[in-house]
Amino acid sequence: MRPHVGAEVTVVPTDDDPYILQFQRFAIVSRRTDHGAYVRLSATYPPGREFGPIPDSRLLFGWRDPSGAWRRW
Repeated sequence: MRPHVGAEVTVVPTDDDPYILQFQRFAIVSRRTDHGAYVRLSATYPPGREFGPIPDSRLLFGWRDPSGAWRRW
């Protein structure tokens, strides 16, 4: 199942991602394309900056794991 626009997701980072995605991985899906999802982070400058496309395989639904704890790496 693909995350829909507006879904809260946790981005699984890679070494090729922008630096901020290494530390701020909790995001909202802002739009979708054939190449994956674009996400927005809560604290970026300039505000509202999109990151992506990110493949669905690197997006986990929600910001918490199944036990209710914040996702950590």
